[in-house]
Amino acid sequence: WAAHADTVATRLAGGLTGAFLLEGDPLFYGSFIHLRRALERRHPAVQVTIVPGIPSPIAAAALTGTVLAERNERIAILPGSANPADLHAALTSFDTVVILKISAGLDAVLDSLEQTGRGDDAVWVRRVGRPHQQIERDVRRLRGTRPDYFSLIIVRKKGT
Repeated sequence: WAAHADTVATRLAGGLTGAFLLEGDPLFYGSFIHLRRALERRHPAVQVTIVPGIPSPIAAAALTGTVLAERNERIAILPGSANPADLHAALTSFDTVVILKISAGLDAVLDSLEQTGRGDDAVWVRRVGRPHQQIERDVRRLRGTRPDYFSLIIVRKKGT
C-alpha cells in the first residue's frame, strides 16, 4: 500500500484530481482503507474526500426485504473468515447477523448455523446490485459449493 500511495501522490502532483472506485462503501471492509492510511502516513498533503456508498448488507437487505434491525435489536457484522467461536457467539447473541465475503468458509458457516438452530433464519445473496445477482433462501442447498467473494448471508431471527 505504501507503493500505491506513492504512485497516487506522484500522479496527483500539480493539483490533479483522482478517484479510487470500489463497490460498496469505502470505509466498510473496503480496500480503500489501506490506501487512505498509507496516504495519510506518507503523503499528508494529499487531500482525500470520501464519498459514501451503499454497503452490501444494506443493498442485500433491500433486495430480500429483510429488516436488519429495529427498536432495541442488535446487529453483528462479521467476515466469513471469522473464527467459529466468534460466529457462534454472534449467532446466539444478536437478533441479526450478517456474514460477509463467504467463499472458502461457507461450509463452516453452515455448520455454525445448524449448531445454533439459525439455518432457517438465513438468506444468501451473491453479487447484490449486479446483473447476475442471486438469492437463495434455503442456505442448506449451498453446502459443498464455493460461492464467490461477493457473497453474504443475512441471518435474521424469525418472527422479528
